[in-house]
Amino acid sequence: MRPTRAIGGSVECQARRSGGDDLQARCRKRRRHRDAVEEVQELEEAQRARAELHSRIDRLETERQDLQRELGTRGDELAAARNANAADLQRARDAQAAAEAGLSLRSAELSNYAPMPSP
Repeated sequence: MRPTRAIGGSVECQARRSGGDDLQARCRKRRRHRDAVEEVQELEEAQRARAELHSRIDRLETERQDLQRELGTRGDELAAARNANAADLQRARDAQAAAEAGLSLRSAELSNYAPMPSP
């Protein structure tokens, strides 16, 4: 009998399959062992992938918190700038109102000094 490699077993197991129950048991044991090793490798790979994902999630969460703080800082700066601009605008309006009041007062004074009509 010429041994050939087939899916699901080693050359040795394929060649001896028609042999005794002891050989078949050893082949089954080897297959179970190989399957168990593959499962362990898959589990380790899944755990590595999970750890990488958690690491990435942690990095993204840290980045999100940094951006949130930066956004808060910019919001505070914007509010301060708005308040400063509002105060500047109010001072300008007050100065304009004072200037207009002074102008009205001077206009009234000048109208009191209007030249007398000639006879």
